[in-house]
Amino acid sequence: QGVFFLTKIPPPPPLFQSPLPLRILVPVIFNTVRLVPLWSWAMLPSSSTLMRVVAYSNLIYWSINLLGFLLPVAVMRYLRVHFYCIEAEEVQTRPGFEGAVGLLP
Repeated sequence: QGVFFLTKIPPPPPLFQSPLPLRILVPVIFNTVRLVPLWSWAMLPSSSTLMRVVAYSNLIYWSINLLGFLLPVAVMRYLRVHFYCIEAEEVQTRPGFEGAVGLLP
């Protein structure tokens, strides 16, 4: 008595539903901002060999992530879905956010 189970989580209000181009900008901006300190870390003159290897491997990994996946694949896929409404089955949206797919900022 007095205990109930919420079977379906209600969708968030429309204020928190951001359009797809803004959703893909978050990882792109995060990745871009992350490259600046990695570059300065890799270029430290007084770093050991192991530290320099770790710095270069991080720099290479995040550069490949940005230039090899996020910009050519993910951003193009999200922008095509947003502006041309094609390939919509390839972009996964969370339940309750289906109405935000075609919103313009």
